[in-house]
Amino acid sequence: DLSDLPNPAHALEGTSFVPVLENPGRLWKSAAFSESMREDYHGKSLRTSRYRYTEWAPLSGDKPKLSELYDLENDPMEFKNLAGETAQVDRVAELSRKLHAGWRDALPPRTAGLN
Repeated sequence: DLSDLPNPAHALEGTSFVPVLENPGRLWKSAAFSESMREDYHGKSLRTSRYRYTEWAPLSGDKPKLSELYDLENDPMEFKNLAGETAQVDRVAELSRKLHAGWRDALPPRTAGLN
């Protein structure tokens, strides 16, 4: 939107960020989503204002699934993975649910119909 380039021929997923740049105080998504590949794993991440949660799925069946949870308020450099801690079981479950629900579920209610 900002560069006025035409949309590519393939489908894009998500919404334009321009409305937030024009009005930083407006309601917006509760999380950002990303994907990456690393060392035979496919990772999907969710980033909220406080946490980054990532699930790593192995590309082959002989490796375990992995997860990462970082409290960015207390650990902004992401040194301590909290995903395996008993005290974080509920938080991991909630962030995993949000990750699998996807970006559309993270939109504020009044913009939930946007593509």
